[in-house]
Amino acid sequence: MYTRFQTPAFIVKIQNRGEADRVYLCLTRDHGLVRVSARSVRKHTSKLRYHLHVLSRVDIEYVEGKGIARLVGAQSLEHFRPIHPEIQQLGAYFAQLITKLYRDGVDLVHVYEMLRERMVQLQNLDELIASRKVEPYEIDIPDIVRRIRVCMAHELLYDLGEAEENPELAIDYTDLDALRNFAYADAYSKTQELLEGVLYG
Repeated sequence: MYTRFQTPAFIVKIQNRGEADRVYLCLTRDHGLVRVSARSVRKHTSKLRYHLHVLSRVDIEYVEGKGIARLVGAQSLEHFRPIHPEIQQLGAYFAQLITKLYRDGVDLVHVYEMLRERMVQLQNLDELIASRKVEPYEIDIPDIVRRIRVCMAHELLYDLGEAEENPELAIDYTDLDALRNFAYADAYSKTQELLEGVLYG
């Protein structure tokens, strides 16, 4: 018995299989984290390959039966394509945290919406930096990246009930003043300790 599903999703992880296949871990709006396989998707003749990139938001159609679900269709909704590689890496870090902290098959509609909102903010941050509309400030991109990583980890840990609420870390990624002003060393130390406890404890 096979069941067909269609849902919007973010691609959060990609694994190559065999000569031309791939397995995609998708954060779906309707069914949480779902793994789907796509046959021959790495071939240049594949129509699906152009829709399926890490952090792309796509409308996917898949069939569940024996073993891993099979991807049968995908249509692009949004692509995450920042100019600055540091911003791209931030998106990848958030996706990686989600894959490590949450289990497959659990209702994660709130995490899907969280990721959607944060990817928009990262894209806006990327455009803000590129447009140089933040003068007279001088942007220390590595410092901003470090601070956003702490905010990302804390937000997910708080969602899981592993961290206390901290309004200083629940900020818009384009709010450079708020990012610069929170006590980074203390926040990093506490968040890293909690994160390691959840992942390795």
